[in-house]
Amino acid sequence: MQKKTAVLFLATWLLSVIPGLSRADEPVPTPSQAVHTWAISRMTAWSPPGHSFYPDARETEEEGRARYDDIVRDAMAVAYDPAEPPLFKDSIGRAKTLAVMLAIARSESGGYRRDVDFNIGKKARGDGGKSWCIMQIQLSRPDSSGRTSTRIGLKGDQYEYVYVKDKGFGGEDLIADRKACFRVALHMARESFRACVNLPVEERLSVYAGGNCEDGRPQSRVRVGNAIRWLAEKAPPGVDQDVLNSRQPAQTASIL
Repeated sequence: MQKKTAVLFLATWLLSVIPGLSRADEPVPTPSQAVHTWAISRMTAWSPPGHSFYPDARETEEEGRARYDDIVRDAMAVAYDPAEPPLFKDSIGRAKTLAVMLAIARSESGGYRRDVDFNIGKKARGDGGKSWCIMQIQLSRPDSSGRTSTRIGLKGDQYEYVYVKDKGFGGEDLIADRKACFRVALHMARESFRACVNLPVEERLSVYAGGNCEDGRPQSRVRVGNAIRWLAEKAPPGVDQDVLNSRQPAQTASIL
């Protein structure tokens, strides 16, 4: 009986110690990896991958998770680019900017839909076919070659519409390069925040969402409000500078 008791005690002790040793051996995520995980967790809570009812948006859960991973990586490349001023100026301003960007993408794309992300099918573009990519940047319909005549050029931290086919970004460029989609959207969001600076923070995306600081207020409250609630429920895992320090030079995109 004593021998059996000793064996049970040893087995119990090993079960309690080995998991602890295993956890200790696991690599500690970098600040950048921690933010990536933080963002993925919220995206999947907002819109579980692999559950779209739109035929052209259908994908497996595994495919959706892989695409979400790419979306966060591209959004972080822009939000944490030192050349891009964030929407908020505090120690977690870039994390807040990332939250707003992903909240916009969720609302504009109907839950990070695959068809919107890749411009597949008739329902991929809103506003009569004029709005492009996961951030639904409004330009123009494509011509017979698939290009848009209305394009967006980036100037410093601002933007301008251009109508020369070899300048700026057209809708086809925003589909081909998701980072370009996020970068253009951030420039537009920044301009909206400047134009609507006298409104409450949750309404400062009104120009982006509705064309001016009055008509877009309800849509802005939804998008920025989702980001604010996310940040209140689960703060970013660390400050921006730690994330910037942990990112490799190759991960930091430059302004195009």
